This record gives sequence, C-alpha cells and structure tokens, in this order.
Amino acid sequence: MVQIQIIFSTVFLFFVLAGSGVQDTALAQSGDNRTVSLAPGVELLHAGIFASEPSHEPFAHADEVCPPPPFALQQETFEIPAALSLRFGFVLSISGETGEVREITVQVEHPVWRDPVRQEHERMETWRAWACAGQATYVGWEFTYEWELAAGPWTITVLDNGAELAKVSFSVLDPGGDHDLQYGLEAQ
Repeated sequence: MVQIQIIFSTVFLFFVLAGSGVQDTALAQSGDNRTVSLAPGVELLHAGIFASEPSHEPFAHADEVCPPPPFALQQETFEIPAALSLRFGFVLSISGETGEVREITVQVEHPVWRDPVRQEHERMETWRAWACAGQATYVGWEFTYEWELAAGPWTITVLDNGAELAKVSFSVLDPGGDHDLQYGLEAQ
C-alpha cells in the first residue's frame, strides 16, 4: 500500500511491505532520501541533534534498570553538521510489557575512516545496549575525535537477537561549511 501526503512541500512515502512485517518510511526532500525502517511495535519518537550534556544528574537514575533518555533533543533533523562534541541519533519506543528489559545491538554504519589508534580503516561500529519496553530509549553517536568527522550517509540500526527493530539514516554534512553556524556551533 502506498500513501502519499504533501506537508509543507515535503513528500512522505509510507510503504508497508506485504508479509515482511517491516514498515519503511522514506523522506524525500530536495532529491535527497532519508530512510526510516521500523519493525511492528517500534515507534520513532524523535530523530536529530541532541544536547551533549546529560539532561539530568549523572547518577540520578543509577539504581534504575530503565532510566529516561539522558540527552535532550535540540533539533529534529536528518541533516547533521560534522562537528566535535555534536551528538545525534534517535529516541524510540518498543512495545511489550512495561519494564521488560531487552538487550539490543546498535550498529552505526558510516563513511570509511582510519582509526589512528588501532591503525585500521573502519566503516561500522557495533555495541550492546539495553532497551525497556514501553519506555523511551536513546540511540546515537557523538563526534569525539577529528577523524570521525566523516561527511556522507550514516545509518544507525537497532537489532534484537539479530532481528532489525529500527534503521534510521542521516546525512552528515561537510565540517567546513557555513551550515555549522545555524546549529549554534563554531565553524571548524
């Protein structure tokens, strides 16, 4: 089924793939595609740039298995300026019994860079994390090192026992452009 809606001159296309159980949402704007894929029962709450500093005291929720997302959303966007200390990603909610804890795998696919510490060329970072059903979960990346400032397509995928729960693509912009100023960041 294809449904087309025009909102503020942006075309959103929603595709439900028959039999696959995966819902794909593609955002087409100015000839540039962004992709959001969500499994049934997964809701994308926010995507974009998040505050670099935690929105609550570091150990305020240390005793909680499922603390609230630690970073506040600053701007909803799929276009991310490459700048040190900038944090981007998304917040999702997974259906299930409230408080049910799931171990998830986070994969961040990015343009190839050379890690000077490990002396390796890398295209993907992977780590384990926790998500709690019925609660908001933050998944994202922070540019920590100069060599991570790789312009191009970045995709963050969340897996549960190998099954894809969410996949969100972002366009990371060249670190030298004027666009850095519109996000309140100093140009590199």
